Amino acid sequence: MRELNWGFVSVGSNPTVSELIQSIYNYLSTPLTHDDLGYVLSTPQNRHLLEKARQCRIKEGYYAINDVERKGPFRRSDVLGNHRCFYGIRATTMGDGQDVLFFNFGPGRVPHY
Repeated sequence: MRELNWGFVSVGSNPTVSELIQSIYNYLSTPLTHDDLGYVLSTPQNRHLLEKARQCRIKEGYYAINDVERKGPFRRSDVLGNHRCFYGIRATTMGDGQDVLFFNFGPGRVPHY
């Protein structure tokens, strides 16, 4: 079975903070594919954890107003489990001169707005 390999979050050159955050949001909002789900669910306890993460996402976030999401697809963000607190972005230049941004998530309370 393959690993999860979703690739990079795409942003244009010199993105604004708003564009960067929107790109991360779009990336993590992408529904899991059939192959992704097969990989994640190949570990038996992941079914419960994935379902719990989806319910927290719906209850605590934007989707709380949209009851359709309760039966909607699992999303990439659900694979994060309880590591949904945004810890920041780190920029670095790779050996080939390519600029790369790393974003980090960890356990913690997700703020409600």
